[in-house]
Amino acid sequence: MLKRVEDGPGCSVKDSFAVLDLEPSGFHVLFEATWIRRAAAGVGSATTLDWHRVQTPAELEHWSEGYGPDVFIPALLDMDYLRFYGTGLADGAGFGLNRSGGVVGASNVFAGSADLVTVWSDLIVVAARTYPGLDLVGYELGADLQAALVAGFAGIGPLRVWMR
Repeated sequence: MLKRVEDGPGCSVKDSFAVLDLEPSGFHVLFEATWIRRAAAGVGSATTLDWHRVQTPAELEHWSEGYGPDVFIPALLDMDYLRFYGTGLADGAGFGLNRSGGVVGASNVFAGSADLVTVWSDLIVVAARTYPGLDLVGYELGADLQAALVAGFAGIGPLRVWMR
């Protein structure tokens, strides 16, 4: 497997089932997380926070400030299967949704000053409106994992990310 990845400093491998031992090859565990899943929610529930779809490069730049790493380029806004949502300046919460393979990936969740469980609960409602009938999936750790579980997601297995 390692023959298929770029072999240099910063090289990383997502071990989707947490079964690899890459330490002998010079890797260390960057983080361990849990895959999560939630059955599709029905359309019609209200959100607690006021969510807006991020649609312009300026909005994406502002959204990126709330998330952290500035790795989101404006070209992502043109991809029909990818959506970013944020609440604006008041509480600075946001998340991304990515439709793929008959499910919706939930990622890049941040709460700003909002309650994290509220953000995850609202994410479920927004996803149901955006991509009706599709289950939600993703992976999380720490406080985000706990909030997702409280909001109705189930943990379905481990994953590990290794880095050289």
